[in-house]
Amino acid sequence: MKDNINELIYRYFQKDEEALAELIAMLRPGVMNVYQKKMEYKKTEPVYREEFLSMADLLLVDCLEKYRYDHKVSFLTFYLRALHNRLIDAGRTAFRNDPLLTQEHIVYLDRRPGEDASVSMQDLIEDRSASSGRLITSKISLEMALEKIDLKPLQKQAVRMYLDGYSQREIARHCGCSIKSIRRLLEKFEAFSRQELTVDE
Repeated sequence: MKDNINELIYRYFQKDEEALAELIAMLRPGVMNVYQKKMEYKKTEPVYREEFLSMADLLLVDCLEKYRYDHKVSFLTFYLRALHNRLIDAGRTAFRNDPLLTQEHIVYLDRRPGEDASVSMQDLIEDRSASSGRLITSKISLEMALEKIDLKPLQKQAVRMYLDGYSQREIARHCGCSIKSIRRLLEKFEAFSRQELTVDE
């Protein structure tokens, strides 16, 4: 499948008018898998199927323009992780903009571990005006850092929940830990992520 995707990407940049439609069709099963999994999140406002597919197609074009082969991940992984994050962000935005739903504290994907979420995860990137492609890459880098860091399974689950937008309070309740221990864990992961990003640069 990887070779087929690369061939379609090549044809797309050769201005083949059918390449994009074929690429969309080839990636659709993975796209729908992302959608079905994320709709299980109680903290995410529903994003309807037609709206999601339109979002996915637009993001595909954006990812085609932003992807570079030195990203150390395949295009399929790059695209589906970007879509995963975009879907969460879309749901969180809808939640935030609805005054009837904003009764609880929300932590967004681009926030650092501070419980008040007052500092952006973009601080992990030197350029505060980073392009959307670079921001997508930074989120993928965080997930790659999670795969590398030496943590127990429950700790990794806690960090992954944080990256998926859960608050420290929710994570602590789910994992049966104190908020203080979760905060320390996230600070440890943040420090490790900074080091990984510095090495990659």
